[in-house]
Amino acid sequence: MRPNKRTLLRKQRNLVQSGLPSSLKSLLFEEQSRVRRLQRMNLKQGRIDSFCIR
Repeated sequence: MRPNKRTLLRKQRNLVQSGLPSSLKSLLFEEQSRVRRLQRMNLKQGRIDSFCIR
């Protein structure tokens, strides 16, 4: 069975994080959280926009 894209990205992220100092890991985690939050907001806004256009 082939691993999916999310699994591969998680493995790559873990590999990168394993070599970083803890202060950079913390910054990386905060930035990833910020990006995920913005992506959720964009998805939500897109749904609202598509609903209002109808």
